[in-house]
Amino acid sequence: MWIIDAIRRVVNKLFPKASIKRSLGTDIAVSSKMQDAIELWGRMYVDDPPWKNVDGTKTMNLPAAISHEFARLITVECKMHVCGSPFADYINAEFQRDLPRQRLKEIVEKCCAKGGISMKPYVNGNHIEIDFTQADSFYPTKYDSNGRITGAVFADMKRIGDYQYTKLEVHEFNPDETVTDENGNERVAGVHHITNRAFRSEKIMAYTSNDDTTLYNARDPLHEEVPLNSVPGWEKIEKQAAVIDVDRPLFVYVKVPAANNIDTCSPLGCSVYARAVGAIKDADEQYTETKFEYEALQAAIDADEDLFKKDRQGNAVLPKGKERIFRSYDVTSKNGSPFLKEFAPQFRDTSLFNGLNHYLRVVEWLCELSYGTLSDPSNVDKTAEEVKMSKQRSYSAVASMQSVWEDSLNDLVYIMAVYAQLYNLAGVQSGAYQLDLTWGDGVLEDVDKEYNRRWQQVLGGKLKPEIFMAWYYGCSVEEAKEMMPGDIQIPPEE
Repeated sequence: MWIIDAIRRVVNKLFPKASIKRSLGTDIAVSSKMQDAIELWGRMYVDDPPWKNVDGTKTMNLPAAISHEFARLITVECKMHVCGSPFADYINAEFQRDLPRQRLKEIVEKCCAKGGISMKPYVNGNHIEIDFTQADSFYPTKYDSNGRITGAVFADMKRIGDYQYTKLEVHEFNPDETVTDENGNERVAGVHHITNRAFRSEKIMAYTSNDDTTLYNARDPLHEEVPLNSVPGWEKIEKQAAVIDVDRPLFVYVKVPAANNIDTCSPLGCSVYARAVGAIKDADEQYTETKFEYEALQAAIDADEDLFKKDRQGNAVLPKGKERIFRSYDVTSKNGSPFLKEFAPQFRDTSLFNGLNHYLRVVEWLCELSYGTLSDPSNVDKTAEEVKMSKQRSYSAVASMQSVWEDSLNDLVYIMAVYAQLYNLAGVQSGAYQLDLTWGDGVLEDVDKEYNRRWQQVLGGKLKPEIFMAWYYGCSVEEAKEMMPGDIQIPPEE
């Protein structure tokens, strides 16, 4: 409860559900409990959890490290390519331009941190671009019996002068809508509706925060609806559009594949560290205690100020460059001589680090990371079988996320193909296309060990060299044969 209360005191919600419902006449399928949780995960990701600086608590920024590690494991060997026809070549060029592997890794990391992310392609001139919306700016309105989100509101904001302008883009997919063709015949088809509306806020107010930072706030960001063409940059946006004969929504919501234990009825995903919030707080507090002890128990020399030279104001002048070592006091010893004593207390570093390591292992377990990812890998007092099980759990979690991303990226390519065909962007009306996506197997296996194992099989005559080459370079056996010299000789095994 303390976490939720802290968020409600600190976080200023930009778009309360009531404001969107009042402005658009539609409900937002996000409970207050889920909205608070997403805001908490977001604060933790940017290293600003509610417990930071409370009673001097420091943080290790574990949420960002956890999200980054999952993103690395998911995308480390990812290869993507859209192929099949000249039509597919156009889609692949747009796909690779908007979503190279490095950017995919960043998007996956933000998805892991906040539980989900939305990808929404749109046409910009002759190109198809992708808008990525993080979980705290995504407002679902409708979902089907399988939990797939079929309706959502996307917010785009800009400040002009003393006002903030907001464009609310409403998407809704109806799989069985009755439509009428040009001949007046009715049929049932999948239809995706898009509606754009613009709003102007009340006048922006400036105020000073507790740390003397100037902040700006629009008390009611959706105060008044204005025409789209009255806002610079939004003049050419259509107010309404409908795309007929599609079999899925024209946006993709990707979520972490784990049960939502915050709101069991919500279609939204949970952060990869959602179950470890309390353990992360415990680890931060243990880290703070460890850091404090190291700072408080640093070796020093306590001495009577009469032992030092004085400046013009009569203050003791400590040896230059060694001010941290010497500490002066206006005190004398019992026998009347100047006081001088070494301060060198015994550190409790072993017990402190053991305690911190324990909390880190708890975080690893709750986040499904293998032991040694955050904790000290040389101090894992687990059996070989337990270590193997933890790696298997991590592999299983990563494999599940890769499966979700594979389905989502296929949906993304489908949407790009719909727009390319609708606006005739590819130069050809249509064509076959397929996303060739491989994740690799480096998550579970040690690549160096696997290389040596397979090479030994080649040397022993148990594996053909071209198969080894195809595995190593990630190509077909035929391509591997082309790469190999014709007179290749495999040295005998020693």
